[in-house]
Amino acid sequence: MSFLLAINFEFRGFQKLFQYEVVEISVAKVEWDEETLSALRLRMDPSADEIVNRIAKGGAIEETNRMLRSIIMNHQEVPSGLPSYLYDWLNESCQLPDWVDMERIRGANKFFREDGPSISLFACTTGFLWMYACANGSKVLSKSRRLSEDTERRIAETAQFILEVSQKGGLEPDGGGLRMIQKVRLMHSSIRWFIHNKGDWDYETWGAPINQEDMLGTIMVIGAQVLEDMQKMGIKMKKKHMDDWWYLWRAIGEVMGVEPELLPVEREEASRVTRIILDHQLQVDQDSIDLTRSLLDFFEVMIPGKIFDGVINSIIRQTMGKELSDKLEVPSTRWERIIGRKTFKILGFADFISGPFGGIVERLAISFVNGKSRKILNKEPAEFSMSNNLRSAFQRKSLEVIDAFELMWEDGQLSEEEVHHLNELQQQLALSDKEMKRFATLGAINAAISDEVVEPKEIELIRTLAQEAELPDEKISLILDALKDGRVDADEREMLNHLLGHA
Repeated sequence: MSFLLAINFEFRGFQKLFQYEVVEISVAKVEWDEETLSALRLRMDPSADEIVNRIAKGGAIEETNRMLRSIIMNHQEVPSGLPSYLYDWLNESCQLPDWVDMERIRGANKFFREDGPSISLFACTTGFLWMYACANGSKVLSKSRRLSEDTERRIAETAQFILEVSQKGGLEPDGGGLRMIQKVRLMHSSIRWFIHNKGDWDYETWGAPINQEDMLGTIMVIGAQVLEDMQKMGIKMKKKHMDDWWYLWRAIGEVMGVEPELLPVEREEASRVTRIILDHQLQVDQDSIDLTRSLLDFFEVMIPGKIFDGVINSIIRQTMGKELSDKLEVPSTRWERIIGRKTFKILGFADFISGPFGGIVERLAISFVNGKSRKILNKEPAEFSMSNNLRSAFQRKSLEVIDAFELMWEDGQLSEEEVHHLNELQQQLALSDKEMKRFATLGAINAAISDEVVEPKEIELIRTLAQEAELPDEKISLILDALKDGRVDADEREMLNHLLGHA
């Protein structure tokens, strides 16, 4: 399958025209059989490809790139200094299809505001791996020299794209989503041009680079498959929200250059076709394995602390299945024991990923914004920005407050200065006293289990705080039982951190 934002939009050094034969197929009523899918692998994006051909032929590439970078907002006027063919294309293709109902798009925007971190995490983990497992499509990365390089940048760029097109107003005049889609289309065409002119692409085996089947598959993985992966982990979503999400990505797909007739109208049909395409293309090779390893290495560094090392592996193995995960060489980890436990299933995964260990999903999204992961990796930052409103929506209350409590409980008491700071946090986040007591309990538990030995006074503090916060007795008792002997072994530590998300 294709990879959004797989390489920077750049034509420097290209000297030959990219020419290919278009194979015609009838798509009035798509029959998703071998003949149709194979034909789609030879179809690309003629409109954008012609633009790239003419840019490469006409020269002035650097100046063209400079002017393209200046176009950010959907309503922004296209610079008059661009060649007329590019000027016209940028104006004509910067619009949604006629069938689009903006209320449905806004419904998807609302869904993304609420569940954007989860969507982003799954898109950049299982979403990527579904694509990596399709060896023919992943050849684009190896042939464009981005096989295992710049994993962080590739993830950040993809997350930025999803954010731009999915956030409130992203596809409306004051947003920037349509302009970003245009640039991605041209970038994909530049990759095709570059790969074709290298002369070592195997069209018979791999199909054309970033072809219609790959582009369609990518849109449907993000618009449909990712939601199914989230459901497999117990994340509950309203059917309307899920339907609106696919509606949004169907529109994005058409603007992106996917042939409109190929995009299913209903989400259920999109899920069915996604499975057909995956069945047609799933084939793991060494490039697939190398890409997977690079992604897992990134998340191992990305997620704070050591106790949650391997949790991404387990999410992948749970959603993609043992057989495919083994082929991709996704290691089994201790977290699989927790994910398979009855308490995990009963309590639900959605609470788990937003729990007081920091919320893997939230920390992932926020780390893209504040640059922590890039600092850890000691690399130049990949460009990523988020509106203040969306950042506030993604910043769950638990992150800041529980972290603050955890630090403050380390010495067993709160200083006057610390109490003042917590009062400020409570006012800023509009938290009730009951919510603050709940977070205080969870912070105390985090602090207690950070050491091998848990003091009796710590256990008593947790018990008192839990009662004041009116936390469910059956859940707190599980935590206290794990602490009662005064020691926390590895398995108990895993279970405690798991339970923290459900207290």
